[in-house]
Amino acid sequence: MHRIIITLMLLAPAAQAADCLDMRAYAERLTRRANEVCTRDGSRWQGCDARRLAGETVLAQIWKATWNSWISVGPRYLESNAPQHGTLHHLGHRTFGSLGPMAGDARLTIAHRGGQADLTVSYCVLRADGGLSVVATDQVKNGGEVPPRQFSADQVRGRFVIARLEAREAGRRYEYTITLAGAVTQ
Repeated sequence: MHRIIITLMLLAPAAQAADCLDMRAYAERLTRRANEVCTRDGSRWQGCDARRLAGETVLAQIWKATWNSWISVGPRYLESNAPQHGTLHHLGHRTFGSLGPMAGDARLTIAHRGGQADLTVSYCVLRADGGLSVVATDQVKNGGEVPPRQFSADQVRGRFVIARLEAREAGRRYEYTITLAGAVTQ
């Protein structure tokens, strides 16, 4: 199983820190590559579960590999109940995704810690097969508070939760703490 993960990570295109629709396209490419690996004649992995491989394993490994450092390119992962602090500068954006599919209800909290930038937050759910749904969007002005978002089990069970934060004002910053509460399927 580890060889499959490494192979897909090396052959899949790099994730970009962009909006939820870019995440869907990235997941679709991973799913296609997993299908190729699992259906290759004579392969020792022939018959493997491509959806699980691409959706639950590879995305989680890629996000985990970034270690969420400031220099990370691509999405950052959200571990359940592990707050992360960051700052968006000028017209920057950052994409976060749950480390795995959610097991049930989830709550996403983005607490304002400083700065005066306008902010747009898009909330999405991504299925293991690459299907994407935009659940909600919030906009705050002048460094305001983002309301917490509660997701029902029907919305997120078996799906990744994705949040895209986008600063909308040049020359200003938005400092935040983002926290995902809820159990992730292992």
